[in-house]
Amino acid sequence: MENILNNTYYVNEKGQIYSTLTNKIMAGSYDKNGYIRVGLKTNDNKSRSVKVHRIVLYTFNPVENYQEL
Repeated sequence: MENILNNTYYVNEKGQIYSTLTNKIMAGSYDKNGYIRVGLKTNDNKSRSVKVHRIVLYTFNPVENYQEL
């Protein structure tokens, strides 16, 4: 999850993403394959759509080669 703003987003085991930018739990949307996605800000102030289940995996079970998943 490189380039995502540090200390801006928090995730729990249920997959809820909390944004310190808005002080709210983010509402995700379903993509065409049925996965829930959220838009996260990057270091260069762009938005990046990320699948919530990958955020949970990366947070609670870090993988060395995340890009290979």
